[in-house]
Amino acid sequence: MTSLKMGTWPSATLKGTLSMYNFSFGFRKHLAGLERLVNPYDVMNFSIYDISGEDVQIIKQISKSLSGGGSDLNLVEDLPSNLRTILDCHVLVFLIDGSKITVEARSKRYEDMLDYDTVMATLISLVATYKAQKARQMKTAARIYPAFVITKFDLIDPKILGAIGLSAQVAISTSKGARSLSSLFRDNESKERAEYGTKLMDKFFGHTLAQIRGSRLIDVDFDNARYFFSQVKTELNEDGLPIPTLKSDQGVSHELNYSDTEYMEFIKYLGVIAKKSPDKNEEGEGDVAGLGG
Repeated sequence: MTSLKMGTWPSATLKGTLSMYNFSFGFRKHLAGLERLVNPYDVMNFSIYDISGEDVQIIKQISKSLSGGGSDLNLVEDLPSNLRTILDCHVLVFLIDGSKITVEARSKRYEDMLDYDTVMATLISLVATYKAQKARQMKTAARIYPAFVITKFDLIDPKILGAIGLSAQVAISTSKGARSLSSLFRDNESKERAEYGTKLMDKFFGHTLAQIRGSRLIDVDFDNARYFFSQVKTELNEDGLPIPTLKSDQGVSHELNYSDTEYMEFIKYLGVIAKKSPDKNEEGEGDVAGLGG
């Protein structure tokens, strides 16, 4: 945040410098009678992973072994330790780089877009298959909450959105005033938001949605996928490069100009999940895993 407010982007995270980031988020259970509760908060544990090419290959191999009829859950021991936790998470959040969404089939961006679709689909397949097999052994039910955050939403070409019947991405406003597509971004449960996100994902990340839709075939209950649209407003500096802008209040610029309304909807959604999740997870199971694209 300090770097962004100074008009510069934070340094890129390179593989080997940061592989996992953990934090906890608490939600108050009741507004009244807190003093009578031993645990007045629902707490969700977050783990954010930065995976590399070699991680993906291992994931594909393990996923193929499990989905091919194998039932040896010890296969997951072959996963890198920082990825093993994903299998026990209740919520999977994928960060999708909107700047990589393209229809130029011969471009590197197009290849990156397809590769990320494969990574997401493979991970979902692995988690779902693992949870289904573990649920059968434990005689319990398996449920997963998927969420997709389209980052750099403002960098998606409006012509691409228009071609698939979607409104241009002038939708997000960081002010507290009206938003140009208020019906779409009314709340995280709105029908319009779900239809918008589904149509976008179907066009560019169809394999991923196919995995979620087919999850019931392996006895895993998936919640309806949720979609969020994130961006940081930019302006060109003296060198013609995009840098983050700040909101002005009475001539003073001090707050980052970003899609704060979307962040609030995302947090509200996590609060809903926290109420549905068990207060204590057995065997040290995790809550939320985030994967950056």
